[in-house]
Amino acid sequence: MNKDIGKTFKIVRISKHLSLKDIGGEEISSSQISRFENGKSELTVEKFFYLLNKLEIGFDEFESIYENYGLSNGYVFRQTLIEAYDAKDEHVLRKMVQQWEKKCHENPEDVYLKLTTTVVRAFLNLVTKSVKFRPEELDRVEKYLISVDNWGRFEFWVFGNCITILDDKDLEFLGNIAMGKTEFYQVLSENKRSAIRTFYNLAFVSLERGLMEQSMKYLNHLDQINLSVDFLYEKLLIRYLKGWYGYKKGFMNGLEEMKKCEEMLWELGARDKARELRKEIKKIES
Repeated sequence: MNKDIGKTFKIVRISKHLSLKDIGGEEISSSQISRFENGKSELTVEKFFYLLNKLEIGFDEFESIYENYGLSNGYVFRQTLIEAYDAKDEHVLRKMVQQWEKKCHENPEDVYLKLTTTVVRAFLNLVTKSVKFRPEELDRVEKYLISVDNWGRFEFWVFGNCITILDDKDLEFLGNIAMGKTEFYQVLSENKRSAIRTFYNLAFVSLERGLMEQSMKYLNHLDQINLSVDFLYEKLLIRYLKGWYGYKKGFMNGLEEMKKCEEMLWELGARDKARELRKEIKKIES
């Protein structure tokens, strides 16, 4: 078990003003919990979940805290990737591609490293429009996604960020599969957010390519996902796409709806996304 998990656990425990004895009770000794928190020993899965229950915190909530404290290498990597893309920093993205390609060379049998490398290359391609993807590379993405019964965050992350490098046929095929991988993203909040953004990307790219029927299929699927007020940002993005769909179908009020969504995102503080949408609207109007 990663020693940073113990460090995060300690942060949560102290924030709740609970002693080692409070959470361990008669089941787990204070010394064992202390060694776990300080990275000197591990806990069994059963004992770890027992302690989470004593903290009155779910595993998905703990994981979110773990990532937000910057202790997850995966979380840091993904944030760095997004920031490099947002800044259109070709140098950083190329460096990241080189780093992941080196890892693949050192671990040629690791499919997860290969999939992650493809995602990083896809981000670079969004900036440079010049990355060449080998058929076997795209085939690997498709075969992996088909092989997984229920998609989690990783699968939606891979698919959601490879959408732009897939052709129309593969996009429709995998999009249909994605709509059936519902078990995990209907239960866990972060998984649901990943799924929503993937279907948003599917609808967006389909609209860009003029695939109106496919786009509406993904928008209808998004309508079927129960979105609470916690997903206000995502709701506005979906509403924006519906406006764009209507505009492309000849309804002029669709453009006004898009502008309203952009303004609301600005007011909510999502200014980078609002600027991005504003550029899209100007391009549509020109």
